[in-house]
Formats: sequence, structure tokens, C-alpha cells
Amino acid sequence: MWGAFVGEENESKKVYKVAAHNVDLRKRLDPPLPQHCIGNIIHTAMAKWPAKVVDYNGLAGKIHESISLINNDYICQVYADSITDQGLLAQIVKDPNNWSLFGFSSWCKFPFYEVDLGFGKPIWVGTAMRLMPRGAFLLDTRDGEGIEAWVTLSEEAMLKFEKNPDILAYASVSPRI
Repeated sequence: MWGAFVGEENESKKVYKVAAHNVDLRKRLDPPLPQHCIGNIIHTAMAKWPAKVVDYNGLAGKIHESISLINNDYICQVYADSITDQGLLAQIVKDPNNWSLFGFSSWCKFPFYEVDLGFGKPIWVGTAMRLMPRGAFLLDTRDGEGIEAWVTLSEEAMLKFEKNPDILAYASVSPRI
């Protein structure tokens, strides 16, 4: 998805494309937090792509690298020592005209479809939160065999995105909700 976004954004004058992905910290702490802890126990990993050419392996590598940096030592440094990790974010805020941000959040592997509050298990899970202007929200499908991607883009960008052959090779586009 970020690759399709970067490809479309090459027409803009933005110098850098950034993917921001929320990372669940529960398993990254030492010792890990119990699986059923509730709350937003997250940190945002940010990956920067300065190139105009879309290289999907390179993009995936940048995201993987930014997520893998978030380990117990990093978390302790940032939160226990009250150091604010705002390097890339500070650059974006300082000069927003050179940056284009695409946000990701994933609720995959959370057992939402197993919850029964007394009236049966859900037939479909979603969110009522407002999504970023340019981003993707990922959820497991009910059968656990796929992933739903709720993508938010401008109307013009969405029309291009829905027709992107790289997206269509891996996804089916559902009607807008």
C-alpha cells in the first residue's frame, strides 16, 4: 500500500515519503506484558523513503527496519529516561512542505472475533475512530484467512489507488462504506 502511495506521490513536490506504523509494545518489553493487557501500549515507528523510484522490496525493508529498532532497550531509553524520540517527527513539523506522511495501524492478531459480550460473537469488526487523511487501518477477516485494509485518501488519490495494478494483484476492492 505504501508503495502505491509513494508511486502516486511522485507527481507531487514532496521530497520525502514517510510511513508511520504503530507498534504494539507488549511483546517487545522485557519481561513482556501479559497478552490481555488493555490500553494503547504502542509506539510509532517511522520509515523514510527519499527516492522517486518505487522499489517494493526497499520500501518493505525500510518499514521492517524501523519496526525492528523498537526493542526493550529502545523503549527503556525513550520512556524510562523521559527522552522524546522526535527526530524524524521534528523534521516533518519543521518543514511540512517536503514531507508526505502515510500512516498504518494494525489490529491484526487481536482476538476481536472471539469476544462474546452476551449476545454472540461479532459478525464484522470495525472502528469508529477517525482515520488519518492518508493511511491504512488493517484488521483480520472473520475467518482469519485474510486482512481488511481500510484505506483513507483524497477522492482523486483513491480513484488511482483502486485501479493500481500492484494493489489489484493482491487485493479485491470492496464497495466504499
